[in-house]
Amino acid sequence: MKNDLPDVSVIVPIFKVEKYIERCVRSLFEQSLDNIEYIFVDDASPDDSVNILLKLIQEYPSRSQNVKIIRHSKNRGLAMARSTGFLKSTGRYIIHCDSDDWVEQEMYEVMYQTAIKENADIVVCDFIAEYLTKHVYKIQKCALDKVAFVEQLLCGEIHNGICNKLINRKLYSFLSFHWKTGCNMWEDVSIIPRLAFFATKIAYVHEAFYHYSQENTNAYTRNLSSASIASILSVSDIIISFFEQHGLGKSISLSYFKLRVKYSLLNNVTSLKERDTFRTMFPESNYLIFSHPIFTHYQKLMMWSWIHKLDIIPYIISKFIVLIKKI
Repeated sequence: MKNDLPDVSVIVPIFKVEKYIERCVRSLFEQSLDNIEYIFVDDASPDDSVNILLKLIQEYPSRSQNVKIIRHSKNRGLAMARSTGFLKSTGRYIIHCDSDDWVEQEMYEVMYQTAIKENADIVVCDFIAEYLTKHVYKIQKCALDKVAFVEQLLCGEIHNGICNKLINRKLYSFLSFHWKTGCNMWEDVSIIPRLAFFATKIAYVHEAFYHYSQENTNAYTRNLSSASIASILSVSDIIISFFEQHGLGKSISLSYFKLRVKYSLLNNVTSLKERDTFRTMFPESNYLIFSHPIFTHYQKLMMWSWIHKLDIIPYIISKFIVLIKKI
């Protein structure tokens, strides 16, 4: 590595990914950009993931001096793994890569060169959602105006993921905190809109450099639980409080964000008691259900039914969909 700072720091949390980590690490070590710092955070992974990583480092001796491995003595969750990695990073630009995903060889070089050429604080690229039987290209055509970009993030028009966004390190310094302990669901949502708020320039690369695996059943965000629901609620508080403090508490985009939170909660609880709690959240946003820019007609109908305590309608719709799939 050069004597000065790395161009890019790549932060990689590790937890139960022994089936996937080789693919991920090879794609990282074979990047066309030379001046990269790799920070792997072992979040007390109980499997063979770190041993596989150590063997791969030996295969790429030119990268070995650029690698840091940080170990948690106990599992602290994705949010804290990201935080640990960031605190140990030194790069001018920061990006994350989940260890069950992989990247195209030129990803970080193209994104970094775009950041330098455009003098951009954030560079966004497309990604591919990788399922067992299909590949779904996700275009992330983002607004280059900072205000419009933040609005896209809040309403969900642009994916809030942190792994397809190269971010100028200085943006992190504007935040009073980065990630919150325990917020392992929607942890990207908790930070990306806040970082974007302080950006001066946004750039977009219309290339699907990132491959987002949907295969790993052990992934932090695959299993919705009471802790996950608590995390979503905590993230919603972080985002709403932040934008209220910055004068955007009554913006339509924040109201759309509230509806996204509400839908996610109502769609993932089964008890009537919990649903009764969530259906009354953010009543000031209910009038926007049918104008939400990313809700499908199905989602709009489901949300309307839940709010008006017509839970039989979502039940009938779900049964009908199951029947159609069997035919």
